[in-house]
Amino acid sequence: MRQESKTPLFDRLANEFVEATFIDGVSWDEIEAAQDAWTPAMKQLLDRFIAAQVPRDKWPEHLHWNWKMKAMIPPSSMKKQ
Repeated sequence: MRQESKTPLFDRLANEFVEATFIDGVSWDEIEAAQDAWTPAMKQLLDRFIAAQVPRDKWPEHLHWNWKMKAMIPPSSMKKQ
C-alpha cells in the first residue's frame, strides 16, 4: 500500500530546511523509471560542474545517488540520526 509522509530535509545550497515527500510502497518499475530519468539529468549536471570547475564539496549530495541500490537497503539497517 502506498503511503506518503512529509518530512523536512536540509537543503545545503539554500542553507535551510525544505519539505520533502517520502513515498512508501513504490514499485520496482517506478524505481527503475526514476533511475532512468535521474541518470541523464545528473550526468548533464556533473558535466556542467566539471566544466565550471565547481569544487567537489559544493556539488549536491544527490549527484551520486542510485535509486535501485537505495531501494534494496532494508529499512531496519538504516541508521537514525
